[in-house]
Amino acid sequence: MKIYLVDDDSEEAELFDEAIERIDSSIELVWHHDVMEALDDLIRADSPPDILFLDLNIPKISGKQLLKLLRMNKQTMDIPIVIYSTSISKKDIEDLAAWFSRQKSSLHDQRELSLAR
Repeated sequence: MKIYLVDDDSEEAELFDEAIERIDSSIELVWHHDVMEALDDLIRADSPPDILFLDLNIPKISGKQLLKLLRMNKQTMDIPIVIYSTSISKKDIEDLAAWFSRQKSSLHDQRELSLAR
């Protein structure tokens, strides 16, 4: 199993790594502290990770922006993603909920189109 972690905080990444090691030492953890580095690696990878853990609050290019880019790319659109954040901003939560709602609606429309063909 391969897990990607995208988080700019090295202390959080270390804690995450320790937890994964305790759960199963055979799990490969790939940590990226930079969104563009992660995106480049994901697009170039021979095989996608089994799951990606994504911090929303990353400087320069945010986790939200990475999420949008991943969902627009055929190679990365199906990667399961767990989003986490230390933010308690109501606006962040509402924005993310609205984005997910639009994505769900878009997926539903695409499935109906493919069934109609």
